[in-house]
Amino acid sequence: MIEKSLCELIIREYYDMVYYFCFANLNRNRQAAEDCTQETFLVLFSKRSKLEYTDNIKHWLYKTAQKVMKAYLRKNKQIILDIDDVA
Repeated sequence: MIEKSLCELIIREYYDMVYYFCFANLNRNRQAAEDCTQETFLVLFSKRSKLEYTDNIKHWLYKTAQKVMKAYLRKNKQIILDIDDVA
Protein backbone atom coordinates (compact mmCIF):
# COMPACT_ATOMS: atom_id res chain seq x y z
CA MET A 1 0.00 0.00 0.00
CA ILE A 2 1.26 3.44 -0.88
CA GLU A 3 0.56 5.90 1.91
CA LYS A 4 -0.92 9.32 1.15
CA SER A 5 2.34 11.13 1.97
CA LEU A 6 4.30 8.82 -0.34
CA CYS A 7 1.69 9.39 -3.04
CA GLU A 8 2.30 13.14 -2.78
CA LEU A 9 6.05 12.54 -3.09
CA ILE A 10 5.49 10.40 -6.21
CA ILE A 11 3.36 13.15 -7.76
CA ARG A 12 6.05 15.76 -7.13
CA GLU A 13 8.77 13.51 -8.49
CA TYR A 14 7.01 12.22 -11.61
CA TYR A 15 4.46 14.89 -12.55
CA ASP A 16 6.68 16.60 -15.15
CA MET A 17 7.72 13.27 -16.66
CA VAL A 18 4.10 12.19 -17.13
CA TYR A 19 3.07 15.62 -18.41
CA TYR A 20 5.78 15.72 -21.10
CA PHE A 21 4.98 12.13 -22.08
CA CYS A 22 1.33 13.09 -22.57
CA PHE A 23 2.24 16.37 -24.27
CA ALA A 24 4.44 14.57 -26.82
CA ASN A 25 1.82 11.91 -27.52
CA LEU A 26 -1.11 14.31 -27.82
CA ASN A 27 0.33 16.47 -30.60
CA ARG A 28 1.63 19.11 -28.19
CA ASN A 29 -1.87 19.93 -26.97
CA ARG A 30 -1.27 21.51 -23.55
CA GLN A 31 -4.84 21.23 -22.30
CA ALA A 32 -5.14 17.58 -23.27
CA ALA A 33 -1.75 16.82 -21.70
CA GLU A 34 -2.77 18.52 -18.45
CA ASP A 35 -6.09 16.65 -18.37
CA CYS A 36 -4.44 13.29 -18.99
CA THR A 37 -1.66 13.93 -16.49
CA GLN A 38 -4.14 14.82 -13.78
CA GLU A 39 -6.27 11.79 -14.62
CA THR A 40 -3.18 9.55 -14.42
CA PHE A 41 -2.44 10.75 -10.90
CA LEU A 42 -6.10 10.41 -9.91
CA VAL A 43 -5.85 6.77 -10.92
CA LEU A 44 -2.67 6.44 -8.86
CA PHE A 45 -4.37 7.93 -5.84
CA SER A 46 -7.48 5.77 -6.20
CA LYS A 47 -5.45 2.56 -6.61
CA ARG A 48 -2.74 3.33 -4.05
CA SER A 49 -4.13 0.73 -1.63
CA LYS A 50 -3.37 -2.00 -4.19
CA LEU A 51 0.10 -0.73 -5.16
CA GLU A 52 3.45 -1.12 -3.51
CA TYR A 53 6.21 1.44 -3.92
CA THR A 54 8.55 -1.45 -4.68
CA ASP A 55 6.57 -1.98 -7.88
CA ASN A 56 8.13 -0.19 -10.82
CA ILE A 57 6.10 2.97 -10.25
CA LYS A 58 7.63 4.80 -13.21
CA HIS A 59 6.62 2.01 -15.59
CA TRP A 60 3.17 1.85 -13.97
CA LEU A 61 2.71 5.60 -14.51
CA TYR A 62 3.70 5.37 -18.18
CA LYS A 63 1.30 2.47 -18.81
CA THR A 64 -1.51 4.22 -16.95
CA ALA A 65 -0.88 7.45 -18.87
CA GLN A 66 -1.10 5.50 -22.15
CA LYS A 67 -4.47 4.05 -21.14
CA VAL A 68 -5.72 7.45 -19.99
CA MET A 69 -4.67 9.06 -23.29
CA LYS A 70 -6.42 6.34 -25.32
CA ALA A 71 -9.62 6.89 -23.35
CA TYR A 72 -9.26 10.66 -23.70
CA LEU A 73 -8.83 10.43 -27.47
CA ARG A 74 -11.81 8.08 -27.82
CA LYS A 75 -13.97 10.44 -25.79
CA ASN A 76 -12.79 13.66 -27.46
CA LYS A 77 -12.20 12.69 -31.05
CA GLN A 78 -13.11 15.30 -33.61
CA ILE A 79 -15.85 14.53 -36.10
CA ILE A 80 -14.74 15.56 -39.57
CA LEU A 81 -17.55 16.20 -41.98
CA ASP A 82 -17.37 16.41 -45.70
CA ILE A 83 -18.37 19.89 -46.88
CA ASP A 84 -20.99 18.34 -49.21
CA ASP A 85 -22.63 16.60 -46.24
CA VAL A 86 -23.11 19.90 -44.41
CA ALA A 87 -25.07 21.56 -47.23
